[in-house]
Amino acid sequence: MLLAGLLILNLDEIENMLPIIKSMCECGNSIIKENLSKLKSIAAIDFKRAVFLGSGPLFGVAHESHLKVQELSDGKVICKYDSFLGFRHGPRAVIDESTLIVYLMSNNAYARQYELDLIRSIDESPAGSKSIGVGYDLDKEELNFDFTIKFRECAANIPEEFYSVIYILPAQIIGFFKSLDLDLEPDSPSKGGSISRVVQGVTIY
Repeated sequence: MLLAGLLILNLDEIENMLPIIKSMCECGNSIIKENLSKLKSIAAIDFKRAVFLGSGPLFGVAHESHLKVQELSDGKVICKYDSFLGFRHGPRAVIDESTLIVYLMSNNAYARQYELDLIRSIDESPAGSKSIGVGYDLDKEELNFDFTIKFRECAANIPEEFYSVIYILPAQIIGFFKSLDLDLEPDSPSKGGSISRVVQGVTIY
């Protein structure tokens, strides 16, 4: 659905979209094939909180990622999302030793400067959180991520507005395995029935 929406916005150039779609497929397949066991081991960590951070188009991915993991864990993992700049002050108070921080790294060189500043600042704090770096070309800077989910070179051919299609995959996979780790059913994780696949009880005024 997301990809369809993005393509609708580019109907006038739809024939030129095929190489981009192929690159996204290649990157998506590489995440699943090359990082599945790593993502499963991340889900097995006993974290009680998860924070997803993203800049620009990846801010929306951070939002969806936090919803996905919180829902699939039936609220056992409390999640938060923010931009890198927005997280710098008060919101950082949520970080403790039970927190997993997921950095959705931008390929925008200007935005990345602010992202790196925040990451280094958090690394220097004594909070004891675990971190994941997600993105392309993560070896440029010396960063102390506990885990990295690296996209292949194919990511360089994907426009930034299309990144959301592939950047959401790590959170979806972590959420799936965390659900299993908590003895929940990923297709219906809410034991109390507070969350249903079809939204109910909404009155249209």
